[in-house]
Amino acid sequence: MGVTVRAAMKVGGLRHCRVVAGEGGLDRSIEYVTVMEVPDVVRWLKGKDFLLTSLYAIKDDAAAQEQLIGQLAAVGSAAIAIKTHRFLTEVPEGILRAAHELNFPVIEIDADVTYIDILTPLMSRILDEGSAERESLEPYLKWLTEVALEGQGVPAMLDAIDRIVENPVTLETDLPLEAGRSSVFPIPLSVEQRAALRKAKHPLRMTRKRREGGDTPCLVAPLVLRREVRGYLTCWQVGRALREVDLNVLERALPLLALEVLKLQAEIDVAQKYQSDFLADILLGHPVPPRELAEKSRIFGWDFHLTYQIVVFDVDDFARVTAEFAGDELRIQEFKRSLLRFVERAARTALVQTIVSARSDEIVLLWPLQDAPSMGSDAQKHTVSGASAEAASEDARADAGAGAPAGANAAAGRAVAAWPEEAEVSAFAERIKAAIRQEFPGMTLTAGVARPYPGVAGIATGYQEAVRAIALGRSARGRDSVIRFADLGVYRILSPRADEREWAAFYAETIGPLRRYDQERGARLMETLSAYFACDYNLTVTAETLYIHVNTLKYRLQRIEELTDCQIGSAEGRLKLHIGLKLDALSSHVDSLSAFVFPDWN
Repeated sequence: MGVTVRAAMKVGGLRHCRVVAGEGGLDRSIEYVTVMEVPDVVRWLKGKDFLLTSLYAIKDDAAAQEQLIGQLAAVGSAAIAIKTHRFLTEVPEGILRAAHELNFPVIEIDADVTYIDILTPLMSRILDEGSAERESLEPYLKWLTEVALEGQGVPAMLDAIDRIVENPVTLETDLPLEAGRSSVFPIPLSVEQRAALRKAKHPLRMTRKRREGGDTPCLVAPLVLRREVRGYLTCWQVGRALREVDLNVLERALPLLALEVLKLQAEIDVAQKYQSDFLADILLGHPVPPRELAEKSRIFGWDFHLTYQIVVFDVDDFARVTAEFAGDELRIQEFKRSLLRFVERAARTALVQTIVSARSDEIVLLWPLQDAPSMGSDAQKHTVSGASAEAASEDARADAGAGAPAGANAAAGRAVAAWPEEAEVSAFAERIKAAIRQEFPGMTLTAGVARPYPGVAGIATGYQEAVRAIALGRSARGRDSVIRFADLGVYRILSPRADEREWAAFYAETIGPLRRYDQERGARLMETLSAYFACDYNLTVTAETLYIHVNTLKYRLQRIEELTDCQIGSAEGRLKLHIGLKLDALSSHVDSLSAFVFPDWN
C-alpha cells in the first residue's frame, strides 16, 4: 500500500508544485497525508507521512525549522510540502540544508494551490493503490493461511512467505522454530536495533549483516505477544528490491506465526515443568530412586555420571525490576521465561551438555566438568594414606633439600580440589552477567558459583553452596557480582546464619586435612603450624622450638599449603588457618561442635 513521492508529484495539485531539496529521497513511500500546524506534530506521526504545512507554528524559530527535517526523517516520514507566500516568503535555508544532507524531499507549494487540491487526490491515489495490491495479494495470503491451519509448521510457513515476497525470510526467536530449514543465517540484531523495534512495535527498514558477509537492506517486523517482543521476522533484499507489498505480507503473517509460537511455548512449558520438578528434587537433596533417575535422565538427555559445577543466577531487586508489570502475573512469568531462555541459549552455545532450569526467581546452571577427578581416585587416596615411616622419610628428604613428592594435593572436604574448567565457568558467569545488562536494560544479576561435587548428592551440595555464596557475597561485595563460594573464606563463618555445620565445613577445608594427614601418616603438621604461629612466623625460632632443621620446617609448611590450599605468606591464608586451629582447640571442649568437626572420630 502507498505511492512514492515521485509518483505523487504527478497527482492533483502537486503537479503544479516543485521539489526544492532532497531529490534523492523521491522514492520514499507515502501512506498518510497530514496537515502540520502545531510545533510537536512529530510525536503523532506513524511513519511514511506526507506533511502539508505553512510552518506557522515555528515561523520565527530557525533552530526548530532546521531540527524539523531530522525529526521527520528519524520517524520515517516521506516528505514535507511547505506553503510559502503566506507566513514565509520562501523555504528557510536551514530546512533546505538539512533536506539536502538527509535526502529528505521538500516541496514548495505553488501560491495558487490549496491543501485540499493536494490532500484529496493524493489520498484517493493511495487508497486505490492499496486496493489493487490487496486484491492481487489475497490468493497468496489465503494459501499462507491454509499452510498454517493445516499444521505444516513454521518452516513451511516461512517457505511460503519466501515464495510470496521473492526474497528469503527468517524468523528469530528463542524457540527452536526453524530447525532443519536453510536460511541466510543472520548475525543477531544489535542492541540498538532491538531497542528500536521494541519501542516501535511495528516493522522498520534496517540494514543487517549476514554471516557470509555484507550489509543487506531488510524489512524487520517484531513479533509481539502479551505486549512483549518475542521475536523478529525479517525479509532480506537478496532476490529483488523490497516493495511495500512485502510489508503487507509480513504484517499478515505475524499473527499466524504468533499462534505457532504460543503453541510451541505451551509444549515447552509443560516439558520444562516436568524437568524443573525433577531437578528440584535433586537440588534439594530429596531421595530419587535409581530406576527413576536412570529413566528421566534418558528422557531429558542428562548424564548424572558427570561431575557438575553449580551456578545460580539471581535477579538483583526482583520487585523493582518487575514493578513495570504492575502485578500482572502473566507478564512476570513471561519475563522469567525470557530470562531463562536467554541464559539457556548462551549456555548451550558455550557447551551443549549444560543443564539449565528455573527455580523460583533463580536460574540454576549445571556445568559438566569433563576432566574432574573422582573423589575415590588412587591419586587422592595416596594423599591420605601411608605410614609413619614414610612421613619420617619425607622429613629426611626435606633435610637434604628435596622437593615435595608428586600427588600431594588433597581435596578440601568432599569438593574437587582442582579442575580445568574452574576459570572457564566463572568467566562464563561474568559474560552472562554483562549480556543481561545489555539485553534487559536496568537489570543486574548476582551469580553464585559453587565448588564441584561428584555424584547426584553433590549437585544438592553445590546448589546449597551457590545459594549461600549469593547471600553472603551480596552483603560482603555488593550486587551485580560473580561470587565463588571458594573465595568467601571467613565470611562463611562470620555470617549471622552460620552454625556448627558451617564451622565444621570451614574446619574441614583448613585444618581438617592436616589432622587426618597427621593421624594416618604419623606426621606433625598441626604441631608445626601451631609453633610457627606462636613464634610469629620466624623460621629459625620455630625450627629451634621443634628441634628440626629449617629445611624440614620449610618442607612441612609447603606441605601444609598444598593440603589446605591456604597460602601461609598471605594475610587471608594465615587468618583461615588461625581460625581453623581455634576451631580445633574449641572442639575438644564443646561436644556438639566436636561431633560436627570430627564425625569420623566420634
